[in-house]
Amino acid sequence: MTIADAKKLTVLPTIWIHTGAGPQMGFGHLNRCMILAGELENSARALFILRVEDQWSGDILKARGLTIRTLIFPIPGAIHLLVRSCY
Repeated sequence: MTIADAKKLTVLPTIWIHTGAGPQMGFGHLNRCMILAGELENSARALFILRVEDQWSGDILKARGLTIRTLIFPIPGAIHLLVRSCY
């Protein structure tokens, strides 16, 4: 059985990554979070959480094939791991 076959049979946990970037804020934090998502790809699914107004980050993440959601915080009753920093 290959790793790809095993991944089809396994339910991976989802890691929510809250990040953002922009022309004024910079790209470093978003870039480190994308690196983290790449490192986790065999053990977890990365879900990027963005503010509604963060179109710039959304465009970059979508272009790289990453999953994004735009949410308004806080999320009442939600239980999740929120990675605020990828350093």
